[in-house]
Amino acid sequence: AWGMAALIYTFVRVRTAAAVTAGILAAWWALLLCVPSPDCPPGAWPMATVKNCITNWVDVHYLTVLHRHEGGLATLAMPPLVLMGMFAGAFIRASAGRLSGNRIAGALAGYGVALLALGFFGAFCLGPASMPIIKGDYTSTYSLVSGGIAALILAALYWIVDVKGFVAWSIYFRVIGANALAVYFGGYFIGFDSIGRFF
Repeated sequence: AWGMAALIYTFVRVRTAAAVTAGILAAWWALLLCVPSPDCPPGAWPMATVKNCITNWVDVHYLTVLHRHEGGLATLAMPPLVLMGMFAGAFIRASAGRLSGNRIAGALAGYGVALLALGFFGAFCLGPASMPIIKGDYTSTYSLVSGGIAALILAALYWIVDVKGFVAWSIYFRVIGANALAVYFGGYFIGFDSIGRFF
């Protein structure tokens, strides 16, 4: 997912990347709602159960023996969430020096609220075209809501750390953030769960 998002972001302009993001969200939405699995009973809603969902059927029959939550066919739906974060980062970089920190934080918060509103609108206000918020299938509404929550957290942290300068509390997060890949891969070799339970 990161690789696909990085290719999109690297080789096209931001507006085109935003259009690609919207296109992926719309295409995934249409796939999940309009293409039931062959195991789905006639007339049943494709998102009613995992067995009705096409992503489950493709995963089980072609990719793995199990439905891969946050993987399998749903990997195709993950780049928009990554791109939403990339757009926020690009905005911060482009706005530094041009806008005040308070305005940048406010714009990030507005971005987060807009994504949340789109996600909840799509989940609850479109009648039969509504898409539930389901992490396992990476529904489009899940991506929008997750992106909105992440943008709100980023806005709050940007305001606390970059605008107000409260940084002493963040040393742990800076160390983990600067070494995120090492920590991620280290989890395969070091029993962090066991260490956490011990302490």
